[in-house]
Amino acid sequence: MWIKEVWQGNFLPEVCVLDKIMQRYSFVAMDTEFTGFLHVPSRNASEDEHYHDLKYNTDRMRLTQIGFTLFDDEGNIGGTWQFNFRKSPGVSFKKNQRGGLNLEGVDMNLFATTFRNLVKSHHGIKWITFHGLYDMAYVVKLVTGSPLPDSSMEFIESLGNIVGRVYDVKYIAKYCRGLLCGEMGLERMANMLGVCRLGIAHQAGSDALLTACVYLEMKEVYQLIEERFEGFLYGVSTKIEKNYELVTICCPPQYLQHLTRCSPFNSICVGLDQLSICNI
Repeated sequence: MWIKEVWQGNFLPEVCVLDKIMQRYSFVAMDTEFTGFLHVPSRNASEDEHYHDLKYNTDRMRLTQIGFTLFDDEGNIGGTWQFNFRKSPGVSFKKNQRGGLNLEGVDMNLFATTFRNLVKSHHGIKWITFHGLYDMAYVVKLVTGSPLPDSSMEFIESLGNIVGRVYDVKYIAKYCRGLLCGEMGLERMANMLGVCRLGIAHQAGSDALLTACVYLEMKEVYQLIEERFEGFLYGVSTKIEKNYELVTICCPPQYLQHLTRCSPFNSICVGLDQLSICNI
């Protein structure tokens, strides 16, 4: 198992590799790291109040990393990618060279455009999260290029349009004897199941890989029937239903050339007519 660090300098080649490998694996575990919380709901808050705080935080905070681990039903791991983003919108922070690679964070608009087309090209993928409400909120924000919808029902509909087949390990643990109804963090759950971490906690790549390994262990130990858990996120009562309505995003014109001329992008390259170009 390995974790590939992705920066602006190796973004396009690694996305090409990710696109190719996604053709062979049916599961993607994901994790996000972001700049924090401004509002923290009370323990007794209603679901609507929780969503209000989710929207408030997600609209105002930024992603710093997103991690993906590809795997299949047999437990084969296809690899883990950790995308590191620029620290501030529109600002380029040059870091030191490492192994000849310029460690500049990935531009968020370029990533959003590419991610949307990866999702569309691999629409049969099953997305695995751990306590994934914020992970999925940032996915919606990324792909739509807009603030989150005003209501939780609109959010669920948008999420169904984008990813659809979602499984939340913390939600599943509620129904697994001995896992304390899921009332624990990822690290403790992994320890209880005898799953070891690769990498550092609270790094998106390491957490995505650990989420994948925990899910696979749970499937084996508890003989899970995964269809029973599809579409449910921990803390959300409404099931997420997948449909294939396209979601329009905004892409600055300067990035279109990267997407349309990159010949290795056989399945995710898009033409000018498929992108909504907005002035950002």
